[in-house]
Amino acid sequence: MNNFDLYSDKASDREMLDEVFPLRKIIIFAFLLAVSCVYLPCAILSIGYQQTPVQFIIPAYIIIGGGIVLLFTVIKRLIYSISCAIILFFLYSYTASPILPAIAAAIVLIFTIGGFLSSICAKKLYPLLALFPIVSYIGAFGMTGDWLISLLAVIPLLAAITQGILQRKNAERKTIILISTVVFVSLLAGVAALFLHLTGRLSFAAIKSDISFFRDTLASQLKSMYVGLDGEAVELLDPDYIDALVLHTFNMLPALITVVTFAVIYFSHSLQLTMYQNTDYDLLITPKTTKINMSIYAASAFVLSYILSLTTDVAGRPSMLGVVSGNLCIILLPGLFLVGIDSFSLIVRKLRGLGFIIIILLLVAFIALSSYALYIVAAIGAFYIIITSIDKWAKKHYSGKQS
Repeated sequence: MNNFDLYSDKASDREMLDEVFPLRKIIIFAFLLAVSCVYLPCAILSIGYQQTPVQFIIPAYIIIGGGIVLLFTVIKRLIYSISCAIILFFLYSYTASPILPAIAAAIVLIFTIGGFLSSICAKKLYPLLALFPIVSYIGAFGMTGDWLISLLAVIPLLAAITQGILQRKNAERKTIILISTVVFVSLLAGVAALFLHLTGRLSFAAIKSDISFFRDTLASQLKSMYVGLDGEAVELLDPDYIDALVLHTFNMLPALITVVTFAVIYFSHSLQLTMYQNTDYDLLITPKTTKINMSIYAASAFVLSYILSLTTDVAGRPSMLGVVSGNLCIILLPGLFLVGIDSFSLIVRKLRGLGFIIIILLLVAFIALSSYALYIVAAIGAFYIIITSIDKWAKKHYSGKQS
């Protein structure tokens, strides 16, 4: 019998849920999840208003308040609670509006609560789980009146449900995060393509023209920024540097969107694991679902893609091969960065005194090359995977022959 089909032979699904995790809390979670889903399209639509309507402000405060209560009463992990509260307070103080902090809180809540509820949901209750996207879309359409924007209420929810089902099936953590990220990015791209189709701009030439327009607009805005120095207006950044920065940012945009999604899902999944620890669903926590392991193929692809990302054309601009390789390198960066962090402790334990010296040298290099710090740690993780994989292969193929 599957360990995750708990109490299926002893009680009904409802009795099991109420015994392990009070049903009233599940109802509260479901309400907070629905409000978060409905709010996202409202928040996007409110950007076009000079003054945000009251019906969009109220759910924003509900989400912020509900998120803080969830952190301090259910998650109960001090580092998560305090850091998230500080971030929300900073966003609120910076924008003087609850819209942006509520967007951040809503996305995290959707993946955390949505993943949690769908993972504890028994297979018999999957039809009820399928009602969530429908209800969320109807609620968003009722609030916004825009059928296309209302689809944004469903996209993160479907990715969160995917995350929860994979967690229940005891999939590897990298698989959980990767598939959830692919689902989210694919659905988001699908909605964007639908929008471009309806506006008559779904063509290579039109998309290229739009990208050039946004890129030039952003570069012009940055070039118009000045600071006062000795009574004179001085450009904040060098124009050539701005052009290179904006070009690089737009070239790496697919990878940046993927990595940001990866980071949000990874953080939300960490909160989800903490919720299991604070309930009787700790059997859903296994070594496979808590630790990220990268293959030797990913490690090798990272090293190769970083080298190829440095290629340029005759004018010194990034070549197509360099752009594609750069995007792949950034996509692989987060997972290998986490492996690199974990490998530090293993190096210290294995090499003892020498390992401590190596860590000190790495920290010095980390500080001296701070702009490349993420790549340095990821490269350490990549080489650690490659070396350990080769060592395992050698032991497997030669240890028997030598004996």
